[in-house]
Amino acid sequence: MCGIRPVYGNRIRPLLCLTRKEIEEWLEEEQISYCTDETNEEDEYTRNRIRHKILPVMEQEINRQTVEHINRLSLQAEEIWEYLNLQTDAAWRQMVIRWMFRRKIRKKSSRGKKEEKPAGLRIEEEEYAELPGILQSLLIRRCICEMAEAQKDIEAVHMEAVRGLFGRQVGKSRDLPYQLRAVRTYAGVEIRRRSEDRDQKKESEKGSGRRRHRAAERGTEDSGETYFPGTGQKVCCEICGREEAVSGKELSQKKLHEML
Repeated sequence: MCGIRPVYGNRIRPLLCLTRKEIEEWLEEEQISYCTDETNEEDEYTRNRIRHKILPVMEQEINRQTVEHINRLSLQAEEIWEYLNLQTDAAWRQMVIRWMFRRKIRKKSSRGKKEEKPAGLRIEEEEYAELPGILQSLLIRRCICEMAEAQKDIEAVHMEAVRGLFGRQVGKSRDLPYQLRAVRTYAGVEIRRRSEDRDQKKESEKGSGRRRHRAAERGTEDSGETYFPGTGQKVCCEICGREEAVSGKELSQKKLHEML
């Protein structure tokens, strides 16, 4: 609805406020030649079909000022969009937390300096729940775009998928474009790279290996008895097969007492 903006980034379009007729009349008065893009006369593109077939009918049969009204609506939509962006900025500062890689990965900023690349972004649930629905979606979109370092192919279906995680149990996740993943946590929802999940799994496996190694050095076996002289306590461990394994829920109070 906002249309093309007169100023966007480093691009300035000074002629957007003028109609084609006004531009062509001025060129003729100044005797300046100009070129016309041939594709503008074709109806293969949606914008040309609207320009050639829909707008003329609306001006002739509905309202002669149709284009002016549409332009006014576009300006109002742009003001609303700017306001929503300001509110999204405030929500970002209040409830989005960056967390970094354990191993530092750096990227070059637009100024040529290297910046530390975040491993993920976490949206805090308590503050997020107070936001209107439109700001929730815009905040999620900004988080996805920030992690993806792109805006293309980030669609409403992805924002709705992330919004749905806030009502789910911890550990639930949704895959997103650009190899991203949204994961439900105790504090809210994290948006992170799928590669980070793999790295965390490897680190966890390495940590388990190191713990087993330290246990072996202390004389603690996977099965058998371990005596702690300092407290006089003894821990008994026994390895059983899957068919013999039971969960804590399956143990009756009497059976648990017999085991102790």
